[in-house]
Amino acid sequence: MAEIAEYMKENLKLSFASWSQGQKVGSLAGFLIAGAVTLLGSAGIAFYLQSSVHRYWPLALGFWFLFTVLVITPFRMWRYERNRVEVAEAKLRPKFKCSFDNSPGCQHPTKFKLRDIRTRAVLSSTNIRMFRIRVEAEAPGGLKDCRANLISLKRGNRVLFDHDALPLTIAPAERPDPLSRDVRDNVPEHVDLFCLTERNEVLIYPPGRSFPISIHPDTLFTGAGEYRFHVVISAADSASAELDVVLKWTGDWHTAEAYAG
Repeated sequence: MAEIAEYMKENLKLSFASWSQGQKVGSLAGFLIAGAVTLLGSAGIAFYLQSSVHRYWPLALGFWFLFTVLVITPFRMWRYERNRVEVAEAKLRPKFKCSFDNSPGCQHPTKFKLRDIRTRAVLSSTNIRMFRIRVEAEAPGGLKDCRANLISLKRGNRVLFDHDALPLTIAPAERPDPLSRDVRDNVPEHVDLFCLTERNEVLIYPPGRSFPISIHPDTLFTGAGEYRFHVVISAADSASAELDVVLKWTGDWHTAEAYAG
């Protein structure tokens, strides 16, 4: 009996909470359905016994109570909890998608021009192959303050670094704040990851960038092998997304390949 009393208590609390939270239509519909079933049930019993309906109102009220407690309220409890789970799962899903493939947006040849900070004159120009991660908004209105960080780098099973998040630029890197960018609907943006130079170098983009004191860029790419870049991309009001990009480095910038891992 104690368990039944506690169950009924929880049902009543849920019904009151649903009503107070504005779910009046659903609550009213539940009671109307229960009432309709009660009337039909009592009329059916009276017809079967060839008696007056009013003689079976106590039985009908009991049936209405049981139908409400055992059918309507449990269904509404299940729907209420399902909605809560769906809302929680939506908060855990990123509102954007990130990808890497062989399309020109992710891989393309270009020139890197080193300019004088004061005069903007071109000091040198180098042919490079750019490798970038595509970011596309999936939320209405787009994304605000999208950022990307290189979290770790491995060569095979050897960890080259995984203790300092390295901010990555979002193209174009010449902007005043290249580390942050809003992503609009149906307008993909690209995160600069690394480049291969005509001198057969692998450089985390942009060339000549500064690194934390714990990361030594000259010792990262010392030979052929598979290098795994682990990137985390985040945005305001969204869960973050992770992507691995694998560089199969042959030592030749023409034959090297990269793919999403």
